[in-house]
Amino acid sequence: MTCASCLAKTREAVLTPGRKSGGARWFQPMPLIHALLGLIVVWALFYLVAQTLTGIPDKFHDGTIWDK
Repeated sequence: MTCASCLAKTREAVLTPGRKSGGARWFQPMPLIHALLGLIVVWALFYLVAQTLTGIPDKFHDGTIWDK
């Protein structure tokens, strides 16, 4: 929990250009890294699902597995 005055001070420190950490940078690499990591995770999930589906025997797909 943060009081309103402390939150306002923190907000001003973040929004003020030319702060002690070197000012506002024009290039932020973390969003790009997160996007690439997300794409890798999604690709890996699709790849694993595709590998699982290709591992199902052909008899399952032609409908004969349900015949008794």
